[in-house]
Amino acid sequence: MDLLATPNATDAAPFPTRFRKGRFLDIPAEAEWWEKDERLHRARLLDVARRSTQAIAVLQSAVILHGGSLKHPPRQAHIHASWHRKPMKTTGPSFFALSPRERRERLARRPVVNHRMELDEDQLIIIDGILTTDLLQTMELAARFLAPDDALIALDSLLAIAVERGPHWRDDRPSLERKARVILTRILRSLEKHRGQRGYRQARELLAVTTALAESPFESEMRRIALAAGYSRIEPQVEVRTRVGVRWVDLGIPGVRRGIEINGAIKYEGGAGRLQREKEAARRVDLAEVGFTVRDVDASATADVPQMLKLLDESFPEQRDLHGRAALWTPAERARFR
Repeated sequence: MDLLATPNATDAAPFPTRFRKGRFLDIPAEAEWWEKDERLHRARLLDVARRSTQAIAVLQSAVILHGGSLKHPPRQAHIHASWHRKPMKTTGPSFFALSPRERRERLARRPVVNHRMELDEDQLIIIDGILTTDLLQTMELAARFLAPDDALIALDSLLAIAVERGPHWRDDRPSLERKARVILTRILRSLEKHRGQRGYRQARELLAVTTALAESPFESEMRRIALAAGYSRIEPQVEVRTRVGVRWVDLGIPGVRRGIEINGAIKYEGGAGRLQREKEAARRVDLAEVGFTVRDVDASATADVPQMLKLLDESFPEQRDLHGRAALWTPAERARFR
């Protein structure tokens, strides 16, 4: 289906979705919410790329083009362009008279957001016909300018892509971690050009804890909450030696016989779901035999930060530092939990 086609009334898409003035997108009524957001984002990004050769996909749009993940799937196209569109007439106060929260809310209503950060034009590539920042520049910009919850998920997922993590990465974990350190060092060196500028401190904090080992956005989010709250020794994919070999736990602290497992519903669906449950039950028996306790967390529960903090306190009561990594809190979280 042509993403930019004129809408056709069908049973599957009775309500075409407008992605810019006068242009509509057919989205099946049965599509999941994230599929709708994904299609809307791509339609807007393709549209602006076709209308302007100066448009460069950045931030959330660049992360998605590279195959990375985000906590909040973008509906808007995020670009960098030298042109300025004619300001739209709006009722009420001007943009610069608004509070930071009100500015974010108004920006969220725009189909396209044109960002003004400095780009390295030697680090641009084309993906699916769309000009965008290359992988390392995308990671650097994400670390500087995205909210910490989106940023760490993006960084973990992009680093896994950069090191070409395969399905059997555990067979040579040290090699994977060496490759990751090389890439992160390159990004940190590039970041030094922006010392003292907006996002520099946050980027250094985020890059210091970025890993190629996180296997889902929910693992990254849980780790961010833990690090921000002061559980500085928490690590992804902790190895536990059992009587039948090495087993892995999503999150844990070396030397502590407790861990946290993040469970997404999707891996239990279909015919493979029963087999997956049986494998996990056997793994838990192996872990229990060596005195290792696992706390299960539903992936969707990671959105409840107070509940996750309670779970961390119960799992690792003696492991919390007095101060955490405050730069990893979102602005709203910082006011509540710092």
